[in-house]
Amino acid sequence: MPNYTLTTTEAAAILGLSQSYVARLCANGILQALKRRVGTREVWLIDRRSVTAYQQRINTANTPRSGRSARKT
Repeated sequence: MPNYTLTTTEAAAILGLSQSYVARLCANGILQALKRRVGTREVWLIDRRSVTAYQQRINTANTPRSGRSARKT
């Protein structure tokens, strides 16, 4: 069951990304989130597990692969 408790500010801090980029990830469906009206503003409420899964994908993508190193000239 989703746990929609994070704001874009909180998710951005966890992921090391800008708040506007996190909002785009929500709008594009990359992060599981709901858009809700709070007072006069619309805010994204983001599923914590979605943020954790995205963080793991980022870390996996940035991990160097083992293998031959570049040849020195």
